[in-house]
Amino acid sequence: MSRCGPDFRRGGDRGRGLDVWRVAVWILVLLAVPAREGTPAQEPDESGPGAQEPTGVGLEERAVSRLVQLDVTVTGPPEVIRRLTAEDFKLKVHLRKITDFRVDRLCEPPAGADSAGSESSDAFPSPERTTTSIARARSSYLIYFDQPFLTMSGRMRGIEIAHDLIRDLLADGGQAMIVSNAGRLAVLEPLTDDVQRLIDALDRLEGDRKQWDFYASQERDRTANVIKMLNEADRVERSIALARRYQREERIMADKSLRRLANTLTRMYDLGAPKGVFYFADTMRSNAGAHYTRFFGSSLKASQNILFSMESDPAMVAMPFDKVINDAAAQGIRFYTIRPQGLPTLVQDDIVTSRALSRTQGSSGTSNVRHQHAADTLANLASETGGLAFLAGEKPSRIAARVREEFSCVYLLSFDAEGFTEDRPLRVIAELRDKPGVRLHARGRVVVQSESAKTTARLLSAFTVPGRGEGGFSLNAGLIPTAFHDGKYSALLQVSVPGSPIPGASWEMGASVIFRDRVSYETSGSLKVSAQDAPVVYEKELELKPGSHEIVVVAHETATGLLSSQTLDVEWPKPGLEPLIVGPVALVQPALGAFLRDGESRTSGSLARAPGERVIASQPLAMIALVCRSGRRDEVRVERRLVGESPVEFDPLVLDPSQERCVQIRDVVRADTLSGGVYRYEIDLTVDDARLNEAHVEFEAYRP
Repeated sequence: MSRCGPDFRRGGDRGRGLDVWRVAVWILVLLAVPAREGTPAQEPDESGPGAQEPTGVGLEERAVSRLVQLDVTVTGPPEVIRRLTAEDFKLKVHLRKITDFRVDRLCEPPAGADSAGSESSDAFPSPERTTTSIARARSSYLIYFDQPFLTMSGRMRGIEIAHDLIRDLLADGGQAMIVSNAGRLAVLEPLTDDVQRLIDALDRLEGDRKQWDFYASQERDRTANVIKMLNEADRVERSIALARRYQREERIMADKSLRRLANTLTRMYDLGAPKGVFYFADTMRSNAGAHYTRFFGSSLKASQNILFSMESDPAMVAMPFDKVINDAAAQGIRFYTIRPQGLPTLVQDDIVTSRALSRTQGSSGTSNVRHQHAADTLANLASETGGLAFLAGEKPSRIAARVREEFSCVYLLSFDAEGFTEDRPLRVIAELRDKPGVRLHARGRVVVQSESAKTTARLLSAFTVPGRGEGGFSLNAGLIPTAFHDGKYSALLQVSVPGSPIPGASWEMGASVIFRDRVSYETSGSLKVSAQDAPVVYEKELELKPGSHEIVVVAHETATGLLSSQTLDVEWPKPGLEPLIVGPVALVQPALGAFLRDGESRTSGSLARAPGERVIASQPLAMIALVCRSGRRDEVRVERRLVGESPVEFDPLVLDPSQERCVQIRDVVRADTLSGGVYRYEIDLTVDDARLNEAHVEFEAYRP
């Protein structure tokens, strides 16, 4: 075989482009596991002798204005709200009056309406005060249960409300997903319009003890413990220490939950408007734990450093809380917050005695203020994102009716982003000019996303929702098992793409390994390939514990913006559970392309075929697996065969007791041995003619 391949340059992870991979994985599970490799990209000297003239690729560069879209809801008489034009709106962003903006109507005009004041356009021209009626996208919903901040009664009531909301809101063709946050973040049902699947997911959630959390239900006991210690202790230091511990616990849990919520919003990144989040929580507070400080007066706070920390600590939660609102503003998401327990009782069994109050100079003898803090947080989350808050135990039918009304007619106000600060919240004021009986409802802020922020959001979406990429190219992932040492498997991970039709493609490729609902490993690298349609393969040696692993791989071509993601599920058996085990079987063939491993590049290598991918019959084929035995030292006979159109028998192997516990098996079929068709590679493990285990893999071979 001749050795030839594309000219390419390798790039490392220290450049700005791959910072988004670290952000993506960190937000994915709130953990960052640094595993970077490579060297900075080096641009070649293209001015010397032999330099080629640029090749035309059929692309046309065009400068356009970058527009920001603000979604507003208009409710009132249908014959009025569906005839609004740009002249009927007033818009102010960050204290600047916007005079040139475009209005798109996401609701059908009333029957018999003429087209006056409307125009049809396929692309945005320069911003101007026009109104266009466009097709209304179907509504998309995220149903999110924040279990640590749901009381048990609120949890049960929330599931009942969600049942009714799904049946009611999806009747007109909407779609929804269900996510629950407890000890782990669980996607109970991905985005679907199948009502029954969503209902079944709620039924599973109801009985899933892994998605139970008693933290909110025990809040009353925690505050009662502080009050009891205040009343009984002669010194306040012990009470302060206990209140500080409870306050810190609440702050840490709120911070973690809000970051998980922000991560989950990326699942809605590429969905069209309108889209909303039903957020179920009873006790979430943006100033988590601040209610404990009200037991202590200002003079005591001035003399106790720990109380000063308690005053400032809850403000830390405001940062992830604002991030949720800003991410929602950037993506056009509205929050519909629901406190399913309804209005809580304000009766407090324990009250701080007058003697204790005089000692602490506290501003309150009860902890009832915590209920108002929670209500304010849910109301702010809804109002700032343009949604609604349901805090008083409203019926599901009432909630659904209000949301349907909000989504029935949405206007998109588009204006030029020139001159506005990027990636920061900008205050918005949107109003209607003299329209009696018509109400306008808008979010409180808008975020102008920079190009880097958009890229990060797309990559986050690709990581969290594999398979929903925008690439239009095939992305494959494969694992080649190599050994087993110190209780871990070692394997070579390969992430591959067929290449870009544009010369000079720059690829960023990465992978996250998820084990027991946590990212156990993450890695990424970059390659710049000068040749057109050159396959690109990123390789990384991994160590994996026995068990189930989900590997999320993402590839991003920076020049064109192509993006794709996939998942690879692998099950690694644990040696010792059975006398003999066989790990997953890899199918490997030689390939030409741009290979990158540990910062070193080459133009050819061996490429593992992804599950379901066909093998090329005219090329050599290697079948690789690991065979492991338990503590017994018997001789093991390993028989292998290839069954199909062109069957192949392999000489038996005998593993004697002196060999390693796990041995790699590698069988090679020479080029042009196979014909087209379906094949089955089988492995049998026997001891003293007794078959103790077996494994197989099926694949299809073809001749290009």
